[in-house]
Amino acid sequence: MRILVTGATGYVGSRLVAALVRDGHSVVAATRDPEKLGRFGWCDDVDAVALDADDPASVEAAITDKTVAIMP
Repeated sequence: MRILVTGATGYVGSRLVAALVRDGHSVVAATRDPEKLGRFGWCDDVDAVALDADDPASVEAAITDKTVAIMP
């Protein structure tokens, strides 16, 4: 399952991403600044996408072709 997790650099989102990756899911980690994903051990196991909730174009691009979107 391909899962989009918003707020992937936050407390809840980062732990959710780690759990989903451990369970074998294909994860897309969304954050305003994808460069910040590099500080997480799972950063090489996910696809990163820039998403700013105030920018409709970035939201649309992030949710395209995802099976599930989780917004913790």
